[in-house]
Amino acid sequence: MKYIYAPDIAAKAVLELNHALRGHNDMEYANALLADQRMTNTKGVLASCGVKYKDIKRVRDCVSGQLPTLDAQKKALEFLNSIDAEQELWSQH
Repeated sequence: MKYIYAPDIAAKAVLELNHALRGHNDMEYANALLADQRMTNTKGVLASCGVKYKDIKRVRDCVSGQLPTLDAQKKALEFLNSIDAEQELWSQH
């Protein structure tokens, strides 16, 4: 299986998610990150780091009670767009 994201770029997203999950006041941001298909699909960021889909689902279940605020959604989109831009640059070289 070929993954979409380079491991070092995907690792940045995993660290961002980990930071959001550890800061319990940032669960809305974690939920916003996990709501995006770029993070959770079978060839996405988390899969590119070796996270299995059942583990992704378990994490999503943990944050599902926290509806993401508009600010959290914007922050997640900005972060994931920056990851995509890095991946684009990486794939051109």
